[in-house]
Amino acid sequence: MRSHDHKQAWAILKISRKRYCTARPWKTAGMSREQFEQILAVLPEGAVDVIHLEADAERLIAAAFGEVEDQKA
Repeated sequence: MRSHDHKQAWAILKISRKRYCTARPWKTAGMSREQFEQILAVLPEGAVDVIHLEADAERLIAAAFGEVEDQKA
């Protein structure tokens, strides 16, 4: 059993319970809360950390260079 199997979903996502319930990320993902939490429970250790780092990097790039539109010809 991985160390975060017993953790609550908001603890896995490293946010407060209030923020988790307010944000309702399962709705954004288009699934039930139960389905969303089952997926979180099986993520490999460190997966959420990688996602946080990538999101931070994207925000920094957008702040430094502005939003860049996809330029497909």
